[in-house]
Amino acid sequence: MKNQEISTLIGQKRAYNSSSFLLYISKNLKNSNNSPKNIAILAPKKTFKTAVVRNKARRWIRNAIQKIAQNIEFKDKIREYNLIFSLKKQFIGVSFVDIVEEIKQSLVKNGII
Repeated sequence: MKNQEISTLIGQKRAYNSSSFLLYISKNLKNSNNSPKNIAILAPKKTFKTAVVRNKARRWIRNAIQKIAQNIEFKDKIREYNLIFSLKKQFIGVSFVDIVEEIKQSLVKNGII
């Protein structure tokens, strides 16, 4: 996603609030085949001081989504949405299993799964 798309989506202020991240969701207006990158992960330097921690957080989110997306129907359905994960400081102390559950819950509450 481009920076302009991200700022527009965040400006809509429709977000799911979790203990470790904010999830912004919007319907993907483009053709799903033309937009393979419809997930953005925001890990700010102010919150995560080192690049190692920021990259680990991004990897965890990507791996959690891949773990959830093992179902083929979900893979097709997730391409219809733009997802932005804005990570909070509390993300550091949470285990990977809990992150997977939080993402699952947020996607279920928003009707994506």
